[in-house]
Amino acid sequence: ASGAVFGVFGAYLAFMFRHDFLFGRRGEPAVERVTEMVGMNLLLGLLTPSIDNWAHLGGFLGGATMATLFGPNLKIYQLPSGNQLLLDDPIIRTPKYLSRIPNAISNQVGRVTSQLSNLVNPGRRKSNSNAPWRMDSSFSSRPNYRERRRTTPNRSIRPNL
Repeated sequence: ASGAVFGVFGAYLAFMFRHDFLFGRRGEPAVERVTEMVGMNLLLGLLTPSIDNWAHLGGFLGGATMATLFGPNLKIYQLPSGNQLLLDDPIIRTPKYLSRIPNAISNQVGRVTSQLSNLVNPGRRKSNSNAPWRMDSSFSSRPNYRERRRTTPNRSIRPNL
């Protein structure tokens, strides 16, 4: 797990170094803090034999490499009108077939959820085909928590002496 944390540190530092023109001097304290923390953890790993510094170093380099290759590469473009436009121009773009996978999985999960709800409660729950988790307003099995509950106050079970 600590190698993954170092991967996040590496990705963060790669992002900050790549986009220092956006953050300027305001980003320097954050970079210094993360660099100090990584350095202290590596030093602690050298002093403690049970800590695997190779995992930390591999996570850090892996995170920095992945952020450099696949992470955002923000650039400022000057428009003819004088306005500026901030665009992302990554070194390696995710292929379109990979970027469609989360939407396809979501659609499949929605269909399965709808079919399962129809099997469990046939005819009782009407689902919207685009959002099977939303029920029609005519059917509500849950209490309305916005209304104030009208209950009797709790009484002590202690006998009166």
